[in-house]
Amino acid sequence: EESLHELILSRDDLSASLAEKMFAWVKVVPRQYILDNFKVNTDAIDKLLIDIVFEDVCKIRDWEAAGGGPNYGKANVGKNLGGSGHVDQLLKALSEKRILDFLTLFEKNYGLPQPIVLRALSNKGCEGLGIAIKSAKLGKAVFLGILSYLRLSKIQGDVNLRDDIARCLKFYDSVEDKVVSEIVDAWKSNEDFVFAMSRLNLA
Repeated sequence: EESLHELILSRDDLSASLAEKMFAWVKVVPRQYILDNFKVNTDAIDKLLIDIVFEDVCKIRDWEAAGGGPNYGKANVGKNLGGSGHVDQLLKALSEKRILDFLTLFEKNYGLPQPIVLRALSNKGCEGLGIAIKSAKLGKAVFLGILSYLRLSKIQGDVNLRDDIARCLKFYDSVEDKVVSEIVDAWKSNEDFVFAMSRLNLA
């Protein structure tokens, strides 16, 4: 199935409208491929992204509330992440709760030191993670896929959850590459994590 999706998406004659229809039922990495390579309706895709992440997060939340433990992603949501390649390995490590592997892969493939990535993962808001993901140019589909495991499953109430997904998506789309670069450079220069983030208020 996965290889079939890749084959279809690689066709030169695949229309943007068909790629847009595929967006809802392919995995995270093919979703990002669609965003990067097709001129899709941005508003429609953003709404669809919110719906997809909302559904995934509700599954995680319901599973944990039922006493299923923290490994839901390994057997369920994790199957929607991907298969091979750097991004897929990164997502798979996170879905299986292998945080050290996630940190190691992120530093190796995208150059951001592990302590910074760990701080971004544990940061109360989504901004630190958004900056880390945007600096690695992984895209918003991957950003929201990661965020669903780390933060969004802890939010109570469906309205609050949708609002927070939308807020994080808006932040990711709006933060400028120049600001991202300045913050990441400051982090790498051992500037205080939160102080470096204050550049967001000046942008």
